[in-house]
Amino acid sequence: MRPTPLISSLTRRWGLTAAVAGELLFPTQCVHCREPGRGYPLCPGCEGEARRGAVAPACPKCGALTGVDGGGCQRCRDGGLTHIRSVFRWTAYEGPVRRLVLRCKFAREWTIGEWLGEQLADEPPVAEAVALAGAVVPVPLHPWRMFRRGFNPAELIARQLVRGTAVPVVSGLRRVRSTEVQSRQVSRAGRAHNVAGAFRARTGLPERVLLIDDVLTSGATVIECARAMKKAGVKHIDVAVIAVADPRTHDGEV
Repeated sequence: MRPTPLISSLTRRWGLTAAVAGELLFPTQCVHCREPGRGYPLCPGCEGEARRGAVAPACPKCGALTGVDGGGCQRCRDGGLTHIRSVFRWTAYEGPVRRLVLRCKFAREWTIGEWLGEQLADEPPVAEAVALAGAVVPVPLHPWRMFRRGFNPAELIARQLVRGTAVPVVSGLRRVRSTEVQSRQVSRAGRAHNVAGAFRARTGLPERVLLIDDVLTSGATVIECARAMKKAGVKHIDVAVIAVADPRTHDGEV
């Protein structure tokens, strides 16, 4: 970023570096712990907490957080994520990551979405999944919600994943009806009903697609997206998300 005239003046008068002068004038603040001057969007301590969530045991097929009760993957025993081959994630949806996702969506801080996308892109299994995909497809917003929010976090994440590759980001899905926010649904069945028939896939998609969303809880949204793409002829669908939530501690997808 080009230094402002005020930063340039401080660097000349007081011998400060541009970085130090900029921090004095425009101190950064950790989004989670609110400590000023320690890093944005997360300070080193909060970023370390987020990265510890990345090693939490998770089912390699559906992404469900396993090992919490020692009983393996309950979601797969209950039928799993139909139409989806595997789920890739960066971390768990808790603590600092939960705050970042909410801040990105509802405070419209799209730079946080880009940062989260960079973390996901750095995961080797995700990079491999991108390389094998014929296209990366973000979960779409309904046009009215897109108008109100101004951007689609899933699309921001998707564009970070394909940087430096030849894999395209394709608007392969349309949200054909507005739905209630998933977190307002009190049951897995309610979430599935809420998004049933909400998506249509375009024709001409490649056989292998990587579907992108920010958070996965019940999986209802990605299942419905995958169902629509299967009808359009897509054969292999994987999913990549920033974080996977434990449905026992979070009411639903944000």
